Amino acid sequence: MDWNMWSAIGACGSAIASLWALCYARKALNTWNRQEQFKVKLEFKRALLELEDAFEAMPDNWNSTQYRIARTRVEQQYNAVVHRVDDAAQLYFKKENLKSAYQNAVRAWVLCEGGIKDKSIHAEWKQLRTDYSQYILTGGNKNCYLSKIEKIYSRIVVFID
Repeated sequence: MDWNMWSAIGACGSAIASLWALCYARKALNTWNRQEQFKVKLEFKRALLELEDAFEAMPDNWNSTQYRIARTRVEQQYNAVVHRVDDAAQLYFKKENLKSAYQNAVRAWVLCEGGIKDKSIHAEWKQLRTDYSQYILTGGNKNCYLSKIEKIYSRIVVFID
């Protein structure tokens, strides 16, 4: 028996098995990568919907003076705040909720920014961030922000055929 020949055949078989395992591992990693991209896009879309809900809860129009009055009322009556929808102090809570939803959307954007290939979504998100900064400081009408948010999340493709 020629042991050299059999050891060469065994080495070739081992190399083929290693290549097959490498290909299988690559496929598994690609599947995992796609799953993670799916998760972060889904999280960003969820965060945008949460932000949209927070905007919808805001009054149609408000200004910084109304907010300062609401904050003062909350601080003065902190232990006895009555949560009524028509209460002027509700603006304070709604704005805090809006800030929280916005921060969640920003965190989700940071995770999925590289996975979104559509550059127009990047531009729209940047514009929304700029506009939001002005809105949160001075107030304004919420309706233009709702349409911007809807435009962004409606263009994010989560499921790919």
